[in-house]
Amino acid sequence: MVAAKKYELAAEKLMALTDTIKLVNTANVEYGFNEWIKAQDGQPKG
Repeated sequence: MVAAKKYELAAEKLMALTDTIKLVNTANVEYGFNEWIKAQDGQPKG
C-alpha cells in the first residue's frame, strides 16, 4: 500500500493489525503470537 502511495489506507490497516495483536497478547493462549485469527469473532485460535 505504501509503494502504491495509499498512505491513509496503509495506516488504517496497520492499526487494524495492531488491534488484532493486542487481542492475542491478552488472550489465554499457549503462545504469544497466533497465525490464525477467526474472522467471525476476531479471536486468536492457533
